Amino acid sequence: MEQKREQDLGKRQTERSDEELALSAAKCSDSTAELISRYMKLIWVKANTMENAVVDAEDLAQEGMLGLMNAIAHFDPNREIKFSTFADVCIANKMKSYQAYSPAGGGCRIRSSGSE
Repeated sequence: MEQKREQDLGKRQTERSDEELALSAAKCSDSTAELISRYMKLIWVKANTMENAVVDAEDLAQEGMLGLMNAIAHFDPNREIKFSTFADVCIANKMKSYQAYSPAGGGCRIRSSGSE
């Protein structure tokens, strides 16, 4: 009986849109898990594309996961944007920030001239 219920829940999760899953993620960890499984390939493709001699794909993928979690937490359907577009931007921005500001990435923060 329990196994049948889990199968039904899994089937319903895959039938739901990304937007529905993102909205229910705060209340249901299964929704978060489903979104993570849907976006893992995208994260790894971006990580492998952005990796270089200093920053490796594993670190970028980890940052991409943080970007995805941020997208899940801050998605607002009232802004009339698809979750996939919002998630893609959040993931890419998190990875780019890591490359720019991490000591391993060779980046540094530039001080404004007034803060000396």
